[in-house]
Amino acid sequence: MKKLLSILAIASVALFFTSCDDGMTDLEITVRDSSGSVSFVSVGLYSSQDDFINGRNRRRSATTNSSGVATFRIESGTRYYVRASSGCRDNFALSFGTPPSAVAMANTVFGSARTVDLRPIGTVVLVNNSSNPYRVFQGNIQVAELPGNTSRTFTNMNAGLVSLRAVQVSGFVLWPTERTFSNTLTCGGTLTFRFPN
Repeated sequence: MKKLLSILAIASVALFFTSCDDGMTDLEITVRDSSGSVSFVSVGLYSSQDDFINGRNRRRSATTNSSGVATFRIESGTRYYVRASSGCRDNFALSFGTPPSAVAMANTVFGSARTVDLRPIGTVVLVNNSSNPYRVFQGNIQVAELPGNTSRTFTNMNAGLVSLRAVQVSGFVLWPTERTFSNTLTCGGTLTFRFPN
């Protein structure tokens, strides 16, 4: 009889734990920067790459604790894109030539834990003051082509040294006009590269 009661007790406990499985799991996101874990950072979960890139339709949000960890209760097996930001720092930090989709994929979470890195970001503005089109390069990589009298703004750019070269595409007599630009983009700052002057 004692043996039967023990078996029933064990079966009851096992049944209790299996019936409590609600299909949910805890997701822990650790946010860090160059000095370690960062507290009081806003962390958002996005269900699509497009929403992550554009910072819209956030599905869940939390703030990191004193250990730099934000905890979410999510559906098991659900994929999210994680975006963390604090002031002029964000884990969605772009470089010229890197597609936003690649940064989004690097910040995908499919499981119970993920670490994201905050980077200082700023804005780069290209202004073509000529009636002629220009191509803009960083090194040998073309980063933009601007028709005459237009501008283009790049947000969420990695802070640091920015070196660009603008080359006239058409409208020249002997050879194209070429201008270079080099300056340091600061956290939260804006650099404007006007050409051809």
